Amino acid sequence: DYYIYDEDQPITELQPNMISPNGDGKTDRISIDYLTAQCEFEEISIFNRWGRVVFSSRDDTFQWDGGGEPDGTYYYFARYENKTLKGFVMMIR
Repeated sequence: DYYIYDEDQPITELQPNMISPNGDGKTDRISIDYLTAQCEFEEISIFNRWGRVVFSSRDDTFQWDGGGEPDGTYYYFARYENKTLKGFVMMIR
């Protein structure tokens, strides 16, 4: 699994930005593991290349494994109380 970490460093993007949800237990999903109280999670939305929302959550324990979506590049907006992060995630099964 890949996680977003924030240990005394400002969060600037989701790292790393690739998942391979093939069931081998390595890089199968993206989730948030730890956030400081200074950066309260509000929501995340993940979009396909046509702008359709394929995943959305307000739960800071979310896990996205690609669902039934095909391989490709997906774009995310992760909103916190004081900032919005945006970037991309590549999925290769």
